[in-house]
Amino acid sequence: METERIADPICEKAIKIEEAKGDTKADASRCAALSTVTVSEPVRITPEIAAAHGNPLLPTGERLADAAAARRVYYQTWAQDMRGIYYINWYEKHEGLYYFDGAYAWVAPRYGWDAHGYHQCDLGYGLGYDVQVTNCGTRGQRTSTVVVTDTFRVHVIYRGIPIFNTYTMSKNLGRNGI
Repeated sequence: METERIADPICEKAIKIEEAKGDTKADASRCAALSTVTVSEPVRITPEIAAAHGNPLLPTGERLADAAAARRVYYQTWAQDMRGIYYINWYEKHEGLYYFDGAYAWVAPRYGWDAHGYHQCDLGYGLGYDVQVTNCGTRGQRTSTVVVTDTFRVHVIYRGIPIFNTYTMSKNLGRNGI
């Protein structure tokens, strides 16, 4: 698991509101958001795993089980989240599963509910704020790298004043694993 501390404009705006109201204890140096990425170990596809994944049709037109019988095909799961950690505690997460074979990476649908591939956004939760996903995208299918993104807008009413900011999380899914 990797965790990175990044700037949080929502918190910075809240601090400015506090300072404008005369709060001398507001501390903008503590404003931050955390971005965390979790990645599984690669798993080689077997006929049983292909069946458990619904034996999806790949971008090449072949079924996952047929591709795994012809060459080494792996899958890997990943999750990425971002959260505010001071003043405004918002949270958003996206996650997924992708396949790769050393030459290409791809996201393939497994079931009816994930018809655009196993990449889900809008998995955040919380009270007192609104997270609106504006783009849950996948770029590159059957390429050396697939890029998945979750662009979202956090909106809060802080002391009667609306505050909002747009954030983007992205993950590069490579032909040899993450």
